[in-house]
Amino acid sequence: MSPRSKKNMQSSGSDPFASREADNYDNPVASREFILEKLEEVGKPVQLDELFMLLELRDDEQLEALRRRLIAMSRDGQLISNRKGAYGLPTHMGLLAGKVIGMKDGYGFFAPDTDGDDLYLSAKEMARLFDGDRVMARVTGIDNRGRKEGTVVEILERRFEEVVGRYYHESGFGIVVPDSKRIPHEIVVPDSENKGAGDGQYVIARIKEYPTNRRKAIAAVTEILGDVGTPGIEIDIALRSFDIPFQWPAAVQKETRRFAEDVAA
Repeated sequence: MSPRSKKNMQSSGSDPFASREADNYDNPVASREFILEKLEEVGKPVQLDELFMLLELRDDEQLEALRRRLIAMSRDGQLISNRKGAYGLPTHMGLLAGKVIGMKDGYGFFAPDTDGDDLYLSAKEMARLFDGDRVMARVTGIDNRGRKEGTVVEILERRFEEVVGRYYHESGFGIVVPDSKRIPHEIVVPDSENKGAGDGQYVIARIKEYPTNRRKAIAAVTEILGDVGTPGIEIDIALRSFDIPFQWPAAVQKETRRFAEDVAA
């Protein structure tokens, strides 16, 4: 960013976090807090160029920086972009950001980031979701048990890239049944991607395509942990399921080997 633009950003006076942005970025733009404050004042979604004027930005570099920031804020669930490309606060569109909670029977719940009741998600709604996914959702009504029911309108971030489960081969293709009861999906594994896994073995499967309402998730086996009863397999499953680090960094392994050699000498 040009020195003039950076000076303009610092001296605008409107954004209480302008100095922080100028210190942290070569191409500073309005802070997230200031953008949220302006959109709260407007009370409706606005187009990029309109927000550019509201924030009193001045040049093309700042316009591009603003565009990138709005994309990042949308990804994080702070903003939502409607079909016309206008940006607004999720609450102004009846939307909430939060996390999916999967249940063993196939249904689930949406837990909003802000205070509020969880929303019931039907098994049909959960068919394309995994436990822990971050999503945008809206209330759609009340179910027959008096619970608020919701629908997911956008998936912001997937919780899992890999799953631990048991591999089976049936009907001409493989499937992985996740070990976690909160993921009641069967995941399809093409024969070319099974890494030679045997029926019933525990495997690590990397998801290549996430599920939709029309088809199951597709994955590739990346590691075979072993058969049921293999010594230590329960520990392996727990480590992988809960993302617990189980491999030392290369530098630590090197130092460990050196220490062992010194002791042996």
